[in-house]
Amino acid sequence: MIENNKNYHWIAERFRKKIATHEWGLMEKISTERALSREFGVTRVTIRRALRLLEAEGLIRRKQGSGTYVNPNRTHRIPLMIDYAGSMSDHVPGLKRKLISKEIAGASESLAADLNIKNGAPVLLALRVDFSPEEFVAYDRVFIPEEFAVDLTDSLLATVNFLEVWSEACDFKVVSCRQTIEAVVADDSSREYLGVETGAPVLKSTESYYAESNLVAGMFVSYYHPEHICISSNYNWSQLGK
Repeated sequence: MIENNKNYHWIAERFRKKIATHEWGLMEKISTERALSREFGVTRVTIRRALRLLEAEGLIRRKQGSGTYVNPNRTHRIPLMIDYAGSMSDHVPGLKRKLISKEIAGASESLAADLNIKNGAPVLLALRVDFSPEEFVAYDRVFIPEEFAVDLTDSLLATVNFLEVWSEACDFKVVSCRQTIEAVVADDSSREYLGVETGAPVLKSTESYYAESNLVAGMFVSYYHPEHICISSNYNWSQLGK
């Protein structure tokens, strides 16, 4: 069967629109994978992958032995994993990133401690905003020691899959990441870049990426709109002891 570039992202977006326009109503049973495969001219594997995306977003429920239904309590939150670019590619393929500001400045005492560098050492500071065609999704503040910021152009900083292009452009390898997630009170920046009221809760993620020799290559402090993002992770218990 020829799919004519109709990959599972394309199919998932068609399904989202059917739900948003109520073509698929609340608690309506969705056609079988076989029927959807015929309707859209794609394989059942493609249909199954698209449905998994919608299930992860909370838009549908799959009941064993019964079928697939539109979730009456749907929230349509993007399930975010540590692989930000991968999550966005799956659930918001139209996501764009805009670089708001960029400068080189001396590290404050607290920032120097976070990056394990000397006080006043030069650091790249940047502010970026991520948005889909319909809504603001996130913004982040970037802190990269100068040695890991060489050759970082504005266009590279505005790339959604930044981690990949960053390590390639600056010729180093990311070997580990430490992430902390917490709920914080929205400030004026969250109001401006996420459209939430000052004082409302937002999700904050602080990620420190390490290069070889345990050097901190960069720290990214991201803020996510709680109505559009949920934190998700998978753990394979079968890997214990291996």
